[in-house]
Amino acid sequence: MCLDETTKQLVKETRLSLAAKPGHPQYIDYEYERAGVATLFMLCAPLLGWREVRVTESKTGIDYAHCLKYLAETVFAQADKIVLV
Repeated sequence: MCLDETTKQLVKETRLSLAAKPGHPQYIDYEYERAGVATLFMLCAPLLGWREVRVTESKTGIDYAHCLKYLAETVFAQADKIVLV
């Protein structure tokens, strides 16, 4: 069982993009508004061909513990032992 986590900044566009003319790319403004941060937990069991991503609004030890609890009690409830890499 593999578990990895990362945080991603959430952004909102502040201006509407301009429609593209034939043969030209669409114009998208570089300005944005910060919309917070999300934490992504990637759960993967390569030998079983299974993976899942869980998203939380914060990054705390409690979020990590909830992710581990989900693995132990829901995904691998029948397992005697879970090896976490």
